[in-house]
Amino acid sequence: MDYRVTEKFYSCQGEGPTLGTPAFFIRLAGCSVGCEMCDSKYAWPVPEETVDEVALHKELHQSPARLVVITGGEPLQQDIVPLLQEINDDPLLYKIEVETSCVTPASQELLDHISSGAVIRFNCSPKLPSAHAKQAALTLAGIKHFVSLDSIFKFVVDTAEDIELVEELVLSNNIDPETVYLMPKAVTQEELLEKSIWLIEQCKDYGYIFTPRLHIWLWGARRGV
Repeated sequence: MDYRVTEKFYSCQGEGPTLGTPAFFIRLAGCSVGCEMCDSKYAWPVPEETVDEVALHKELHQSPARLVVITGGEPLQQDIVPLLQEINDDPLLYKIEVETSCVTPASQELLDHISSGAVIRFNCSPKLPSAHAKQAALTLAGIKHFVSLDSIFKFVVDTAEDIELVEELVLSNNIDPETVYLMPKAVTQEELLEKSIWLIEQCKDYGYIFTPRLHIWLWGARRGV
């Protein structure tokens, strides 16, 4: 197939409703957003060679994971339907989560695949201006494409103004507040802890769900964990 992979590894989901769940991660290459605070900038360049499908399946099936997380980069800037079909072309069906910044809507082929019975959740992480001033508008405008799908929305916040903007986005896009998760903007363990204490109080005030970035908390901004 034509999809290009930066890395694949077995770990635990570090964010959102499946926090702490053992998962097999497939990190696709390429991203047109380019957030300054991104902890996976190494995934931006697109390698010339496509993935070794046999090796990918061997690693996936040898892991105990029943959850597969397709991340990036920006996964929806590749055609992931063949990859999704291959993952679940097996008697042992996997739960699949697709991470996206919402900058690229799901393709019609992907929507058709979902309509055919595939169970996929989109973990949407639209970028606020504090995360990326230039590209934020594009990702925030893309929220509307995912509200009607099985999606949760994770926002990286840094200030009280960020949370006020999240509130506006939730109301204007008719997002269910129970699908909204707030994460602190941090790339070190110390910064994450400090901002988490503040953010938990904000979540209590607004009724949103706090989610740590467990992988940063435990391992820092390292690859393959």
